[in-house]
Amino acid sequence: MNIKFPLIAGIKIMTTMLLVCLVIFTFSCENMNSMHEQYLKRGESLYIGAADSIRVYSGNQKIKFEWKISADPRITQTVIYWNKRESNMIVPVKRTSEGEMWMEALLENVPEAEYVFEFVIQDDNGNLSKSIEVSGIVLGNLYVENLRNRGVKAIAKLETSDMQITWETVNITTLQYSIVEYVNTDGQQITVTVPNNETSTLLPGLETGDNIEIYTVHLPEKGLEAFQSLKRKYAMPKFEREMSKARFAPAFKPGDNTTPLPGGGEQDYLKPITDMGQRTLIKIWDGGIRNGGSDGTILHTDDQSGNASARFKFPHQFTFDIGTLATLSRIHIWCRVDNGSFTGHSP
Repeated sequence: MNIKFPLIAGIKIMTTMLLVCLVIFTFSCENMNSMHEQYLKRGESLYIGAADSIRVYSGNQKIKFEWKISADPRITQTVIYWNKRESNMIVPVKRTSEGEMWMEALLENVPEAEYVFEFVIQDDNGNLSKSIEVSGIVLGNLYVENLRNRGVKAIAKLETSDMQITWETVNITTLQYSIVEYVNTDGQQITVTVPNNETSTLLPGLETGDNIEIYTVHLPEKGLEAFQSLKRKYAMPKFEREMSKARFAPAFKPGDNTTPLPGGGEQDYLKPITDMGQRTLIKIWDGGIRNGGSDGTILHTDDQSGNASARFKFPHQFTFDIGTLATLSRIHIWCRVDNGSFTGHSP
């Protein structure tokens, strides 16, 4: 009896364990079947080719796409999503030939912004391609407001009475050409197209005080269309020409503190102009911009004799005669370029 009892007990334990394992195995198999069942009910999934070689072209509140679809005859449409799939456009496939085919679509009335677009290709059975994302920019008023016009270096009235625009060099890659518009003296609307390599433009039929408008045409990189910058208005100037300096002469008046003679007194302005040295006023129009330069020299305004009472006072006041009747419109001042202006004299 002592030998049989452990054997019977062991058999019972083993039987119980086998039953437990069998129950667990059966339950596991049922779970596995239920997990697969949801996929089996869906049937076999077929994936079709995705959109390829997508091209994006930006326009004014519009954007255009071009993309390639595979030769799969089951493909029936491409769906384009944006705004986190809140907006979409369906583009049906109309095959004109076998094999790969290019498609295109134009989205219009889209607010100016940068977007992410998704391209999904479908067939009639609901099979989908992999989603392909591309970014694109829709342009608008903000883009136009930031477009730069070609720079105008100068506008002058010539002796022929024609106006002439002198242009800055074009350094904007998107700028295609410039436009000048005006109404001439006969009341005709004139439009002049200016290519980028033109450095000056003649405008006949304008009078002093008349207005012209200038704007430029830009084509953005990968742009769908050209854009016009905002127009800028210019008033036509009076006739100007640089005066001949041959008639210029010093004409000293009371109170002038730049004199023709070095180290002179208060009555120097009454003395004859016999000195042609550093103090003569002709030094301010002889073209010199440095002391003792080959192109002339500067007017020295500080007496270096050591006589403090003879030194000129700031600000400097001087008088000269231009030798003819004229209305001055502009004066060009050339500053000294050597280091004397930084050592306390003759700026």
